[in-house]
Amino acid sequence: MKKAVTIVEIAKLLKMSVSTVSKALNDHPAIGALTKERVKAKAKELNYIPNQAARFFQQKKSFQLGVIMPSLRDQFYVEAVSGMEAVARQNNYITLLCQSHEDPDRERDLVKTMLLQRVDGVIITVTKQTRDFDHIRQLEQVGIPVVYFVRVPDTDAIYSVSNNVFEAAKDATRFLISRGHTKLGHLMGPDNLVTSVERCEGFKAALAEAGITLQTGWIQSSDLSRSGTETAFGKMMRVAEPPTAVLAFKDHVALDALALGHPSVEFVGFGNSPSFRYMNYPLVASVEEHPYGLGEKAMDQLLKLMEAEAQDKIPAVERSIRNKCELVVYHK
Repeated sequence: MKKAVTIVEIAKLLKMSVSTVSKALNDHPAIGALTKERVKAKAKELNYIPNQAARFFQQKKSFQLGVIMPSLRDQFYVEAVSGMEAVARQNNYITLLCQSHEDPDRERDLVKTMLLQRVDGVIITVTKQTRDFDHIRQLEQVGIPVVYFVRVPDTDAIYSVSNNVFEAAKDATRFLISRGHTKLGHLMGPDNLVTSVERCEGFKAALAEAGITLQTGWIQSSDLSRSGTETAFGKMMRVAEPPTAVLAFKDHVALDALALGHPSVEFVGFGNSPSFRYMNYPLVASVEEHPYGLGEKAMDQLLKLMEAEAQDKIPAVERSIRNKCELVVYHK
């Protein structure tokens, strides 16, 4: 196999110093235009490829950012990652994208990989089962900044980007009440997720505001799987006074419940799924979470944290960025 051409070889062929060739290839202002042109022409002729590893070592950066998501089957995370990658690329970083598949053990392995790769920063959405965050704190302990995305641990000592789902759930519930519903249910997500708790609290706040007494069984928790949602919704509809309207944790949770055959129940979900435009809008409304923009904000925050870390400064960024959601009404 033919060996890669080095700067030393180019320097010998051009009868220049290695330092001059290196500076010419990097457009150093001390090198004249003619010299730069000669060096770059010879480098192109010899198919010279810069030694990025050496450059990274000198700058103490890998120019790689880790992104750990639960699953790219969820359109929300697909769009969010697109926003993250767009900002990373604008700043000359590449992203190492991994999926935990909601497995805490796999998540720990992925974090270990990020440590070994010595990425410059990490954005992570923890799994539904993650309760111990020591493996993630290891990143911060060695100087790798971390931004928690959407699923945020219940502590102030972190940096995070998420949606204001409390207000979003409250607005969505108010909307259902405005349609004349007084019996309302909530299919919440796993109760260990802060975002599940916040949506549930927003739902309950809207009921209290309207003077509606919450009945036993109107709130059921799903693990977000189809079978989990079917079980939760089945319990909800077997209570003495079943709800006539339901706020669901996500659009796909609402669709799984709808498939059980209660056409008179009206649903509002989270996600404003793009596929609904082809389905005659099976829900009455959905909360638009703006995932692309949320991903952009998360990456922007991470880059600012990295800059502060490199300069050994206190980051001049908010610890918790909360994005505003928007209720999209399909049926008025």
